[in-house]
Amino acid sequence: MMRVIVFLMVAFSFGVVCCGAESIEAFTRPSDDVTLSFVRPGLIAKMLVKEGDQVRQGQLLVAQDDLAEMASLEQLKAKADDTVQIDASKADLDQKRVDFEKLEKLGSTGAAGVYEREHARLDVVIGEMRLKLYEFERMQDGRKYEEAKLQLDRMLIFSPVAGVVEQSFIKQGESVNALDKVIRVVKIDPLWIDIPAPLTQVRSLGIVRGGEAQIEFPAAAGQTAAPRATGKVIHVGAVADPASGTLTVRVEVPNSALRQAGERVKVVSFLPPPVVVIPDVPTEPASRPADETPPATQPATQPAMDLLMPSLQPVISGTGGMAPPADELNVTTTNTPTTDDASGVK
Repeated sequence: MMRVIVFLMVAFSFGVVCCGAESIEAFTRPSDDVTLSFVRPGLIAKMLVKEGDQVRQGQLLVAQDDLAEMASLEQLKAKADDTVQIDASKADLDQKRVDFEKLEKLGSTGAAGVYEREHARLDVVIGEMRLKLYEFERMQDGRKYEEAKLQLDRMLIFSPVAGVVEQSFIKQGESVNALDKVIRVVKIDPLWIDIPAPLTQVRSLGIVRGGEAQIEFPAAAGQTAAPRATGKVIHVGAVADPASGTLTVRVEVPNSALRQAGERVKVVSFLPPPVVVIPDVPTEPASRPADETPPATQPATQPAMDLLMPSLQPVISGTGGMAPPADELNVTTTNTPTTDDASGVK
């Protein structure tokens, strides 16, 4: 309970300090703003979106004319799939091996000379190397085909974010150079606010990443009160501006209503990160159920003297702390014969 009270007192004090501080003005901006271009010159064949359209991540936006590239790609694919040279080389190599084996048999009988046999052996070696060369060239043709496909993909522009088409810099049918601006896409849900917070206030209020900020937006026509939203601090700058003594604090604000970015807003207050309060563990044990066995206060196994001490305590106390002799304790020792239960013999 004490922890909860202390936490509430700290939070209340923090809120008073924040609310008492002067509000800071800032501007909203898109949380993502990308201007896309082609990496090679070309003719714009298709403009699939227009300004103001909502686009999803990975959606195709613009395409260049790729008829010539597609024809070249088909040629590369046909060359990569062709195996005529490899098949012919294999057949020729098989024939040379057969010829070499026949000459080797003739050489054992003296019908073929050393020169003929050596020439046949070299023909086999050259045939094997030629086959490896054709296989390597086919592998290279396959790689060229894959490279051409990648180059073809670069003639398309896909949206890297889910957002809104803010601006188109070119029209269908026009030509563009490499890296010319083509289209701009912005993401306004959520919005970002870069707040120039005074460095002294950042330190005094303990503004850290993960904290919260109360943002006040301009009131629309017909609204009696300015709407407010709670944003999350996602970045606190590491370097302050020495001229103004401010530090950039970036706040992310949900924008499901898709308010336009660029509004002037006010930062009303900063709040610390949410704290999980753990209740105190009660010092007294809870009531034990009736059927629960109470915990043992003594070890399960005790020495024999510990068991005898309660019965001897009155005697020891009466003798000044010293145990009297055995005869004063009226302890009589008798030798009682024992009986074997099985035989009955004493």
